Amino acid sequence: MTSSTYEAMAATCNAKDRDVSFVITLFEKEGGPLTKRIALDGDGKPKSDGSRCKMSRGSMRRLRLTVSGLAQLYGDLQPNQALGYGQMRADIPDGAILRWKKSPEAALPGVYTRTRDCIDYRPGEPAAMLIDHDSGGMSDEVRKRIAAAGSVIAALEQITGDPVIHSFKHGGGKYVLRYDRAYIEATILITQDDAVIDTLCRMIHVGGDDCAVSPSELTALIDIAANRTGERKSDIRRRVAEAIKEKRERTKKAKKATRLAKEPRFKLPKGAPDDEIGPILRSIDAAMCAVTATEPPVRDLESRPIRVVEREPCNDLHELTSETVNGMTEKETRLPPPKQALFDRHDDCSLELELGQYIVFVQETESDVRFVAPHPKVVEHWRKYKDSCLPRVASIVTAPVILPDGKVLSENGLDRKRKMILRIDPALLPYIPTREQCTPESMIKAYEFLIDDWLCDVAGDLQSKTVLLAYALSVLQRALFSERPCFLITAGQRASGKTTVIRMLVMAVLGPRLITNS
Repeated sequence: MTSSTYEAMAATCNAKDRDVSFVITLFEKEGGPLTKRIALDGDGKPKSDGSRCKMSRGSMRRLRLTVSGLAQLYGDLQPNQALGYGQMRADIPDGAILRWKKSPEAALPGVYTRTRDCIDYRPGEPAAMLIDHDSGGMSDEVRKRIAAAGSVIAALEQITGDPVIHSFKHGGGKYVLRYDRAYIEATILITQDDAVIDTLCRMIHVGGDDCAVSPSELTALIDIAANRTGERKSDIRRRVAEAIKEKRERTKKAKKATRLAKEPRFKLPKGAPDDEIGPILRSIDAAMCAVTATEPPVRDLESRPIRVVEREPCNDLHELTSETVNGMTEKETRLPPPKQALFDRHDDCSLELELGQYIVFVQETESDVRFVAPHPKVVEHWRKYKDSCLPRVASIVTAPVILPDGKVLSENGLDRKRKMILRIDPALLPYIPTREQCTPESMIKAYEFLIDDWLCDVAGDLQSKTVLLAYALSVLQRALFSERPCFLITAGQRASGKTTVIRMLVMAVLGPRLITNS
């Protein structure tokens, strides 16, 4: 559009509005244009290229203008200039250095960014707003309303009551059109007589929470509709009341849907205490089986729900040392036993808490939804549910496992195929070799290290040390054995290192130290 076109638009404003001044921001880009390039593509159709509209370096300054001055400015802008319809912060000088907000320079003193922190509207002060009229995707109803008003500008002036001459996305802000009295009244005034009442009811219904109409304002709108159509006010009020009722019902449904959508857990209706239990259990089972956690809900081999707990042994258990195994220490000076990972059967309380981690039971009220606890009989039946498809587990493994094909099993979590849960210390994982690294040469080297270095202080021959290694490996592989071997460690006299070698083996293969009762 040319400067004269904008000046003609400005001339349509009232005289008092043309004299009102406001402040905008002028941007100037360094090293290139700040405008789109429009050219014809291979099919002869216009193609817009906005790649040069980015500005990472430049400057900005204030401009105080009137409507006429703004119209003149549009025609005088240079290719490297653009307008921002908010005001620069009061402490920012004209000609301030402008940088992209993610640039390292943006943190330097005296450098500013094109963000809402630096440029924004000021409450109570006049400002300009740019209306982008895009007819693409415009409905026939909107086209008719614009045509009835005479122009886009006239239609907007009827809605706002002010002259229309800022971007709806300035600084990441969002401007919401509210269905207040001025907007609804302006709409029904440009609507044909036979559609006035339908339009009034529809706008009250569609407006939802953004429909800001007080009872007195609603009465005034009904009066206008009655004068336009000749219908009785009581009939119009009845139809409006139905629209308001529908709006409230829609708001309730939207509130329920929003709350349910924000809840990530699987949702089940609570139902009544006497509902059939079978479908409920199958729904719970499907939800629990769909859990993708590394340690999902599991059951033991007898189909009872269990969990893994780290428990400190009680009674007279303590850490095994060479002194305690021979009864050489007092009870008060013994080291406490390390925590052990164990299976623990769920009771109804812990089982309800586990269900609550993955499932929420929903009870609908008239205006909202409530997340409630399941019926006690549901928890009891779920605990005894033998047909559950949850994975079964038999053991907890705290060290890597070597499979028959040579693969190293070291990923923590549930191993469904082998019915075990791996809980390996993360600090150990970087030292676990891959299968490709386990060459014959590396295995010979590892064997020599274990015999000659690790077990160097053990008073035994090569055969005895090899048996000790076999014992350690049997503990590592115990989860794969159908029958486990038993080893007896003997020596010719006391204090020959039996307890020490047991501690070494247990710590190496299990991680935690050995506990005993003596």
